[in-house]
Amino acid sequence: MEPDPGRSFRVINVVDGLALDSGGTVPSGAMKVWSPDDSPNHQFRLTAVGEGYYKPVNRANGPVVDGAGATRSVPARRRGSGPTTAATT
Repeated sequence: MEPDPGRSFRVINVVDGLALDSGGTVPSGAMKVWSPDDSPNHQFRLTAVGEGYYKPVNRANGPVVDGAGATRSVPARRRGSGPTTAATT
């Protein structure tokens, strides 16, 4: 099943209920977490990158959630103290 390119989603941490946040209308570098609301900086769309893979792209300012330097042979670095920390490219 292909994701609907017209739909958006939020990434919510099941432990603390915080949402992945791009920082608003101006790219701020690193993603952060914030209390969820309906603002576009909490909304992501899936964009196809080939071979059945997708990248989540923020609706407010376009940053892409990535694995902080990960490759297929090297896993993502974990930053911070929990699973809600992410980086942008």
